[in-house]
Amino acid sequence: MSNKTEYLLGYAVILIGLILIGFFFWKSQAIDDTREHQRYVESIRYLQASDAILDQHLLRLRNGTVTSVDRVNQELASINRLNAIIARPPEYISEKGQAILNDILANYHEVMDRKKLLIERFMAENANLKTSIVYYPILSQELIDSLNEFEQGKPITKRIQALLRDVLLFNLNTNPALGLSIKNQIVRLDAAGQSYLSGSNESSTNPISGIEDLSLQGQTILRVKPGVDSLIEELMSIPVTVELSSFADEYHRWYSFALESAKFYRLCLYLMIILTVVLISWLIIRHLNLRIKKATQSIEEQRDQLVVQLAERRALSEVALAVSSVGDVDQILDTILDKSRDVVNVEASSILLLDKEKNNLYFHSVQGSVSNELKGQRIELGQGLVGHVAKTGSTEVVTDPYNDPRFNKEIDSATGFTTRSILTTPLVNKEEIIGVLQLVNRQDVEHFDDNDVSLIESFAVQAGVAIENSRLYSDVSNYANDLKVSLDNERRLRVQKQKLGAYIPKQVVDEISHSREEKIALGGKVVRATILFSDIVGFTRLSERLEPEKVVDFLNLYMTAMSNIIEEEGGIVDKFIGDGIMAVFTDNDAEQAMAAVRAGLRMQETVHKDRETWGDIDPDLAAVEIRIGINSGRVISGNVGSEQRMDYTVIGDNVNVAARIEQACEPGGVLVSLSTYEDIKLRVKATEMEPIKVKNRDQAVLTYSVTSEV
Repeated sequence: MSNKTEYLLGYAVILIGLILIGFFFWKSQAIDDTREHQRYVESIRYLQASDAILDQHLLRLRNGTVTSVDRVNQELASINRLNAIIARPPEYISEKGQAILNDILANYHEVMDRKKLLIERFMAENANLKTSIVYYPILSQELIDSLNEFEQGKPITKRIQALLRDVLLFNLNTNPALGLSIKNQIVRLDAAGQSYLSGSNESSTNPISGIEDLSLQGQTILRVKPGVDSLIEELMSIPVTVELSSFADEYHRWYSFALESAKFYRLCLYLMIILTVVLISWLIIRHLNLRIKKATQSIEEQRDQLVVQLAERRALSEVALAVSSVGDVDQILDTILDKSRDVVNVEASSILLLDKEKNNLYFHSVQGSVSNELKGQRIELGQGLVGHVAKTGSTEVVTDPYNDPRFNKEIDSATGFTTRSILTTPLVNKEEIIGVLQLVNRQDVEHFDDNDVSLIESFAVQAGVAIENSRLYSDVSNYANDLKVSLDNERRLRVQKQKLGAYIPKQVVDEISHSREEKIALGGKVVRATILFSDIVGFTRLSERLEPEKVVDFLNLYMTAMSNIIEEEGGIVDKFIGDGIMAVFTDNDAEQAMAAVRAGLRMQETVHKDRETWGDIDPDLAAVEIRIGINSGRVISGNVGSEQRMDYTVIGDNVNVAARIEQACEPGGVLVSLSTYEDIKLRVKATEMEPIKVKNRDQAVLTYSVTSEV
């Protein structure tokens, strides 16, 4: 072979080697950067955590500890964002791997879409149920007040009180037997109402209509409550976590395959380089092997962490579900001990509760080899480690108990148990220590770590909530009994005040006081009057968020201020309708319309001035706004009702028009009809608004928005 041929062959071999080196180098670099993998794995982990947090928010929403759905919507938005990230597997995953991952993602999206639909249904049904539960006691009270005015209606009020108690209990704990009892009570209540109607000489059918409304609301609660509970159970059982775990496992499998492929190409690259630089190639191979080993260890550690975190999330979810059920507190505490032992993997665990009367701790729930010996034993505050934690309120981790002076060796001596490590944390309810949760002897590792402390403190919070829920359940039962006694007392007082009835205008009280007649005559007369309606914007939603005591305090301040303005302008407060006010101006036909408008403007000014003060009751009250509608025309004024119960009021089409104008008014405004505007148009600044349709009127009513006096 000639030299030229050898050179050509050498050049050819070098060229082929360079091409192969370039090819192997290109293939080996496909997965060299692990940052994309880290971001993808973190997205999967965050998605799993977001799903668990979403379940917790749904349980809190159902339990009533929160009323806003904003956190649910935020978690759904976070899940949608993370879904968009994991929908695009990294390019280093092979086409076959991407096809398999996309199939799993399709199954996951199908499950997630189903969960979203169920969440929408749950939030709608839960909102409907909460509205019915809030409205039911109000409707019951109004019906009881109406029936107590008649001797024939008194027996029915007892049925209503019993039904109200059972409905409230049914909302706290869905009991099929209680639900059947409520259905039977509703049937008997309807029958009692019909019997009352047939045997009554009264012309008013308002009580019977109220009974029908009450029955419909009760049936709505019976129908919606089990459905809401069923929806939340179905939501908790949807296997989103299973699908994500399957996706994570499959992704790690294909990622490992990509690593192995890269390793193969790198090996080929090194073999080619060995032909020229043996030592350098050997060093590179050794270095890359170390990197691969570290990457593999990192993946395995992350997988193990994911498994542990999933187990912790699942345990917390199950404990939260048990706490939200408001069931037997002993069973819930046993569940908390079970989950804490399983997740942390300890030899024994116990819950000690504080006996306030004896000022010591007693073993309430114990699990482990010496549970029978410890159950019921008592420990003084400050004695031993549990007594120390109950006294100081701080979590303690002890790694060498027998050399710790706070450790009580007497229990080990009496039971033959050997304590190696202890984790003790207080049970706190409303900043008050009510007991201690203690875990003994971590089995898989030597000592407890910070993650164990954080997890067990979460279990301790759930235990405190469970104990508080049990107390609240008992308080509600006592409240229902107290409510029955209060209603009986109120009925006796109302019988003594039958002549005056409910709250009536001062003018009518004076007329009754000066009358020498034993009975007040029914009847009325046609007069020209100006009617003013007002109500608070969004008061129903506001009252749901506020405590009842705050609602009453605010309404007393608000109604007093508005009533004073109406009376100062010559009007009469006809009635209070929840948060609404109906006022009538009848004096001086020429000035009554202006007096009503002036009252409306002053009411708006007072609201803007006083709502900062109302904000001291609750911050939400600092943004209160009201609507005011005014109409003038001929109405019937006088005593309306029956001889046993009557109201001094005004009725007629013009009253209905005023109410409809108020509903159409913008928050913070004063809206008047054309008939009112004709009397005041030279004395106010006003803007013509869109006409509004009123029931039983062919033509729309012209309206004007009044902003100020001229």
